[in-house]
Amino acid sequence: MFLFAVKIAAAIFAIISGYVVIRAYVKGLKKKVTEELFVTRQNLKQLNEELQVYKNQLYEMSCKDYLTGLPNRMSLYESLRMSMEKYANMNMALLYIDSDNFKFLNDTLGHSFGDQLIIEIGSRLSSMFGSDYIVHRLGGDEFVIFLSNYVNLEEVEQCAAKIIRHFKEPLNAGGGAILTTVSIGIALYPEHGTCTEELLKCAGIAMHKAKSTGKNRFVYYSPAMNKSFDERML
Repeated sequence: MFLFAVKIAAAIFAIISGYVVIRAYVKGLKKKVTEELFVTRQNLKQLNEELQVYKNQLYEMSCKDYLTGLPNRMSLYESLRMSMEKYANMNMALLYIDSDNFKFLNDTLGHSFGDQLIIEIGSRLSSMFGSDYIVHRLGGDEFVIFLSNYVNLEEVEQCAAKIIRHFKEPLNAGGGAILTTVSIGIALYPEHGTCTEELLKCAGIAMHKAKSTGKNRFVYYSPAMNKSFDERML
């Protein structure tokens, strides 16, 4: 009987010892899992932050012109859309700017020189206005300045005249001084269009009118220009 009791006691002790060991193991495992989860959460947080930075960088790259670093066509569309949605009754103007002799210079002196010239044109436009107006590059030698909430047409004309005047001074490109004037077409919101496509089209037509009537000038869009423009496109 005594021996049996000893065996029972030994069995109970073994069970208790096993329970203690298991409990200690489970506790240690729980701590390890908790620590690993914490590390995983921290890693995921860091990864999410890095992905957000990468996403912002990609978005910024998609909104910038690769050659000049200026806002591009996508950025212009976004800016105009937001302005039209937020300030539907605000006066806005689009100045469509194009070099008068870029094609000749690009074909004669080469595409590398042409790229340098585009960079210089963009730089000069940006330096004229600082942060007052944003210069966008559409492509090629075409640039757009978006004027929001202008007071009157005199302000628009002063801006266009300033551009014309500044491009009477030579640009430094290819190691030399190059003179290239610009022609500007102007479209007004909402008179000439209530969306970006309409405004760009009208400003572009006005720009071509400025070129066909002597270059080195600015011209406002008018509906009468559509006929001659359409005929020229045939």
